[in-house]
Amino acid sequence: MNRDFFVRFKGLTIIGIVSIVSAGISGIFWLYLASLVGTEHYGEISYYLAIAGIAIVISFLGAGNVLIVYTAKELKIQPSIYFIVIILSIIAAIALFFIIWNVYSSIFVIGNILFGLVTSELLGAKLYKKWAILQISQKIIMVPLSISLYYVLGVNGVILGMALSFFPLTVIHVVNVFKERKIDFSLLRSKTGFITN
Repeated sequence: MNRDFFVRFKGLTIIGIVSIVSAGISGIFWLYLASLVGTEHYGEISYYLAIAGIAIVISFLGAGNVLIVYTAKELKIQPSIYFIVIILSIIAAIALFFIIWNVYSSIFVIGNILFGLVTSELLGAKLYKKWAILQISQKIIMVPLSISLYYVLGVNGVILGMALSFFPLTVIHVVNVFKERKIDFSLLRSKTGFITN
């Protein structure tokens, strides 16, 4: 009975376990970071990431949910969604730079958006092992990279380390999406009602 339960809910089990492990790594990282950088710099990092978070939400446009739903239905909507959201994230990153004059926050926006697109597509395709590897790898890359770059660039090093941790595995996937499939905006037009919601 227990074995059948885990086989039946394997994907959900992987998502749950990886989410807990990922949150654990993040929690330990943030606790260590707080003791390393002190309250003033910790607040500065939080400020820049919060502002970047606003740009991420605006430029992501709920694309994650759209990708999960339509990838699960095997509709080849990914290149069109990727194209629109990447363009919006670049615009948001440029605007953010001119608002807060921090290029590292702008890089964080683009990296986070790419990561969100890829993880949403993997979930929609029920590729839970790939999703798990991507999630854990990003955290494992983020911790030493952010801490190392802190000693080189200070607060900006932490933000840059977090931003760069999104790129290694996601860029390859994004390039492959554009190589394997054409951008077809007609697919988006027929689904505008759902996408708008």
